[in-house]
Amino acid sequence: MPRIWLLLLGSNFDSNERVHAALAALRALGPAALVTAILRLPAHGGARVPDYYNALATLESSLDREVLVGNLKRIEHELGRVHGSGRVAIDIDLLACRDGGRWLADRHAIEKGDLGQSPVPQLLREAGIRIDA
Repeated sequence: MPRIWLLLLGSNFDSNERVHAALAALRALGPAALVTAILRLPAHGGARVPDYYNALATLESSLDREVLVGNLKRIEHELGRVHGSGRVAIDIDLLACRDGGRWLADRHAIEKGDLGQSPVPQLLREAGIRIDA
Protein backbone atom coordinates (compact mmCIF):
# COMPACT_ATOMS: atom_id res chain seq x y z
CA MET A 1 0.00 0.00 0.00
CA PRO A 2 1.44 3.39 -0.96
CA ARG A 3 2.41 5.82 1.75
CA ILE A 4 2.80 9.58 1.51
CA TRP A 5 6.11 10.92 2.76
CA LEU A 6 7.02 14.52 3.59
CA LEU A 7 10.51 15.50 2.46
CA LEU A 8 12.74 18.52 2.91
CA LEU A 9 14.75 19.41 -0.20
CA GLY A 10 17.72 21.74 0.03
CA SER A 11 20.65 22.95 -2.05
CA ASN A 12 23.22 25.67 -1.46
CA PHE A 13 24.27 25.86 -5.10
CA ASP A 14 23.78 29.17 -6.94
CA SER A 15 20.22 28.47 -8.12
CA ASN A 16 17.20 26.33 -7.33
CA GLU A 17 17.96 24.05 -10.29
CA ARG A 18 19.02 21.09 -8.09
CA VAL A 19 15.77 21.26 -6.10
CA HIS A 20 13.84 20.97 -9.38
CA ALA A 21 16.13 18.14 -10.51
CA ALA A 22 15.56 16.29 -7.22
CA LEU A 23 11.80 16.62 -7.63
CA ALA A 24 12.05 15.18 -11.14
CA ALA A 25 14.15 12.27 -9.84
CA LEU A 26 11.68 11.63 -7.02
CA ARG A 27 8.90 11.28 -9.60
CA ALA A 28 10.63 8.10 -10.80
CA LEU A 29 9.76 6.64 -7.36
CA GLY A 30 6.13 7.78 -7.39
CA PRO A 31 3.95 10.87 -7.56
CA ALA A 32 5.87 13.80 -6.08
CA ALA A 33 4.97 17.46 -5.69
CA LEU A 34 6.19 20.58 -3.98
CA VAL A 35 3.96 21.69 -1.12
CA THR A 36 5.78 24.99 -0.61
CA ALA A 37 7.49 27.45 -2.85
CA ILE A 38 11.25 27.07 -3.17
CA LEU A 39 12.63 29.66 -0.76
CA ARG A 40 16.14 31.09 -0.62
CA LEU A 41 17.01 31.10 3.07
CA PRO A 42 20.15 31.76 5.13
CA ALA A 43 22.08 28.69 6.19
CA HIS A 44 22.18 27.95 9.91
CA GLY A 45 25.99 27.67 9.67
CA GLY A 46 26.59 31.41 9.59
CA ALA A 47 27.62 34.00 7.01
CA ARG A 48 30.42 31.87 5.53
CA VAL A 49 27.94 29.24 4.36
CA PRO A 50 25.98 30.01 1.17
CA ASP A 51 22.22 30.47 1.35
CA TYR A 52 20.05 27.43 0.73
CA TYR A 53 17.18 26.89 -1.65
CA ASN A 54 14.66 24.88 0.40
CA ALA A 55 11.20 23.43 -0.15
CA LEU A 56 8.91 20.77 1.25
CA ALA A 57 7.69 18.05 -1.07
CA THR A 58 5.46 15.01 -0.82
CA LEU A 59 6.21 11.63 -2.34
CA GLU A 60 3.73 8.78 -2.67
CA SER A 61 5.53 5.44 -2.72
CA SER A 62 5.02 1.78 -1.90
CA LEU A 63 8.69 1.39 -0.97
CA ASP A 64 9.38 0.56 2.66
CA ARG A 65 11.22 3.22 4.64
CA GLU A 66 14.71 1.72 4.42
CA VAL A 67 14.50 1.15 0.67
CA LEU A 68 13.13 4.67 0.22
CA VAL A 69 16.00 6.18 2.22
CA GLY A 70 18.46 4.24 0.05
CA ASN A 71 16.83 5.72 -3.04
CA LEU A 72 16.97 9.23 -1.57
CA LYS A 73 20.71 8.81 -0.93
CA ARG A 74 21.16 7.51 -4.49
CA ILE A 75 19.38 10.59 -5.89
CA GLU A 76 21.58 12.87 -3.78
CA HIS A 77 24.70 11.12 -5.10
CA GLU A 78 23.51 11.23 -8.72
CA LEU A 79 22.84 14.97 -8.42
CA GLY A 80 26.35 15.63 -7.11
CA ARG A 81 26.11 15.40 -3.32
CA VAL A 82 29.55 15.10 -1.72
CA HIS A 83 29.38 14.89 2.07
CA GLY A 84 31.77 17.17 3.94
CA SER A 85 32.45 19.46 0.97
CA GLY A 86 30.55 22.49 2.32
CA ARG A 87 28.73 22.80 -0.98
CA VAL A 88 25.48 20.84 -0.96
CA ALA A 89 24.23 19.98 -4.43
CA ILE A 90 21.09 18.47 -2.90
CA ASP A 91 20.00 17.23 0.48
CA ILE A 92 16.80 15.21 0.82
CA ASP A 93 15.58 14.62 4.36
CA LEU A 94 12.63 12.41 5.22
CA LEU A 95 10.59 14.31 7.81
CA ALA A 96 7.27 12.50 8.24
CA CYS A 97 4.78 9.98 6.92
CA ARG A 98 1.06 10.57 6.43
CA ASP A 99 -1.12 8.40 8.66
CA GLY A 100 -4.77 8.97 7.91
CA GLY A 101 -5.39 12.66 8.43
CA ARG A 102 -2.16 13.49 10.25
CA TRP A 103 1.58 13.60 9.71
CA LEU A 104 3.71 11.40 11.97
CA ALA A 105 7.32 12.44 12.48
CA ASP A 106 9.98 10.11 11.18
CA ARG A 107 12.02 8.65 14.07
CA HIS A 108 15.33 9.56 12.42
CA ALA A 109 14.16 13.17 11.87
CA ILE A 110 13.30 13.34 15.58
CA GLU A 111 16.70 11.90 16.59
CA LYS A 112 18.58 14.36 14.35
CA GLY A 113 16.49 17.31 15.50
CA ASP A 114 15.44 18.09 11.93
CA LEU A 115 11.91 19.17 12.82
CA GLY A 116 13.05 22.12 14.93
CA GLN A 117 16.00 23.11 12.81
CA SER A 118 15.79 25.99 10.35
CA PRO A 119 14.15 26.12 7.81
CA VAL A 120 11.72 23.31 8.70
CA PRO A 121 9.42 25.23 11.09
CA GLN A 122 9.10 28.11 8.61
CA LEU A 123 8.29 25.78 5.71
CA LEU A 124 5.80 23.78 7.81
CA ARG A 125 3.99 27.03 8.71
CA GLU A 126 3.92 28.08 5.05
CA ALA A 127 2.42 24.71 4.08
CA GLY A 128 -0.02 24.65 6.99
CA ILE A 129 1.36 21.28 8.10
CA ARG A 130 1.59 20.08 11.69
CA ILE A 131 3.74 17.04 12.45
CA ASP A 132 2.94 14.84 15.46
CA ALA A 133 5.87 13.22 17.24
